[in-house]
Amino acid sequence: MIYQAQLTCKQKKCGTLLTIPLKLVVKEDKLIDVARCSKCHDSYKFILPMNEKDQWLPLVGKAYFQCDECGTANEDNWKFAKDIMLVNTPLVKTITKCKRCGKERAKIISRSLWEGVAAQIKAPAPAAAPTPAASAPAAPVPAAPARPAPARPAPARSVAAPPTSLPPTTRLKCPSCGAAVGADAKICPKCRIELVCDKCGARILPGAKFCGACGDPVEKMEAPPPAAPTKAKTITCPACQEENSIDSSFCAVCGQELICDKCHRLIREGASWCSYCGDAVTKGKLSI
Repeated sequence: MIYQAQLTCKQKKCGTLLTIPLKLVVKEDKLIDVARCSKCHDSYKFILPMNEKDQWLPLVGKAYFQCDECGTANEDNWKFAKDIMLVNTPLVKTITKCKRCGKERAKIISRSLWEGVAAQIKAPAPAAAPTPAASAPAAPVPAAPARPAPARPAPARSVAAPPTSLPPTTRLKCPSCGAAVGADAKICPKCRIELVCDKCGARILPGAKFCGACGDPVEKMEAPPPAAPTKAKTITCPACQEENSIDSSFCAVCGQELICDKCHRLIREGASWCSYCGDAVTKGKLSI
């Protein structure tokens, strides 16, 4: 394939090993692929034309479900992240936990690309659909009343394929103030009361002053400091100084992460970790 060589690691010791995508974001007529080698762990940024999607999608889609730490395929060991910050955005977050090395990795992908990538999963072959005539072999008619009919075998158990559609957004109400909160919210964004126990993870019952599971006191959390207002219409890349649009998550030139994909705060210049949540920062490295 024309993109087989382009999407491989550039280190000679890695041979022709394909890089593992961490972020797949469609930007106008291009796909920006921020990837990582599962052997030497070097980071790369590739820009692929959307009009040649049928050529690179089989490679990128298959590799998306691999572990970037050890290269193990995890096509049946991933889930959608219930991230309320991404509900109204064109991005989707998935979480894969490697069944071999145990590494848990959050990945970002454009909603418009998700269906094509999910279609590359080789789902387990399901059992034949049960029908009245073919779900199980019919018992033979006994030749004589004394001859019992053979036991009817249990129907084959089908294996469910991984989901390929986006999960519905679930909204709940805070038991304290009645404000709408996400299904995965741990703290009410309005009154700052705990919705989930920070010690054992159990859901707090309405009106409770202590966790019903572990007895930990229910606390009212302090609101985080408001983000500083900005009038800028662009974000300057801290790695290559390229000016990017204000809604860019990473630099269009070098692939440097601009906005933390975990807490959505601005990445500071030279930072290897997010200053607010500690998430690892994807460094810019133009290696095409």
